[in-house]
Amino acid sequence: MVYVLIFLSSLLYSQCDDYNEFQCVSDGGCEWIEDVEYGNCSQLGEDACNANSNCTFDCEMYHGSCAGCCWGDCLGGNYEVDNSYCQDFSVELPDCSDLSESLCNDDNYGQGCEWFEDTY
Repeated sequence: MVYVLIFLSSLLYSQCDDYNEFQCVSDGGCEWIEDVEYGNCSQLGEDACNANSNCTFDCEMYHGSCAGCCWGDCLGGNYEVDNSYCQDFSVELPDCSDLSESLCNDDNYGQGCEWFEDTY
């Protein structure tokens, strides 16, 4: 029975995960999750700069003791990366608040639960 529920919930999730924002908000079983990151190209190293399509690495070439690209700056200013996504909100997460640490961490009983230490 547990496997059937997991399978059905995965089908429900897969219904929403490929939706764009308009499709997502139009579907009564899905919700749009805004996840936008902001940054500045000047804070990126060479590899991260080259991987970001909004930025350009300006390499300072020197032919003395440092042949090739010795230092450089990542140019391009501010950028945003939109990681927003659509998810199914009709699948209820388990209520783990009453579980002990051992039950929460149990692979069968505590599925979907995560144990957090009380920091107070």
